[in-house]
Amino acid sequence: MAPLDLTFEKKLSSDGYRLIAGIDEVGRGALAGPIVAAAVILPLELPFHQSLKDSKSVGEKKRESVVRWLIKEIEIKYGLGFSSVEEIEKCNVHNASLLAMRRAVCCLDVEPDLLLIDGIWNLPGIGITSLPIAQGDAKVASIAAASLVAKVSRDLWMTKLGSLYRTYGWDKNKGYGTPSHFEAIKTNGLSPFHRKSFFRKREFFGQYEDYL
Repeated sequence: MAPLDLTFEKKLSSDGYRLIAGIDEVGRGALAGPIVAAAVILPLELPFHQSLKDSKSVGEKKRESVVRWLIKEIEIKYGLGFSSVEEIEKCNVHNASLLAMRRAVCCLDVEPDLLLIDGIWNLPGIGITSLPIAQGDAKVASIAAASLVAKVSRDLWMTKLGSLYRTYGWDKNKGYGTPSHFEAIKTNGLSPFHRKSFFRKREFFGQYEDYL
């Protein structure tokens, strides 16, 4: 995947939008842990960086390096929003993702004029114009940056949580459904940070019903 520049944001700036925030979330498909969203405003004069891409196409160490560069050297404006396991269970993954995104926007120290959202959904309940972009993290630099910031932040959170629940290997799988994670669940049951509703929906529900 080719690195992204700010062509899209510069076009919108020429149309009168002054502060443009890219929004993305990570953790929707995990079996455990929160959903984490990031809102990122990049300077239009941002220097080129070869690893400013969708977080899924960048290795773990490189992701961390790019995020350090964005935060420490470029000093981007960014906000983070979390939706807890309890909130995911209560209002479903989609609504919890929107909740995390709204929180990320609210954590910015400036109010954007426009929100560029990864996906096909607008962001309701925020009072700011939003533009959904399908596969936006692979097309738009500010969304890609939000993807990177959210991914690195959630990975760090899951690694720290994994130090308290070592048996599940969250320092490596970050709460996703790897074979070793499933084996750990079979042996030890579900932790308070597992999304129990995810297991009820799966065909192998019977393997876990004693823990629900």
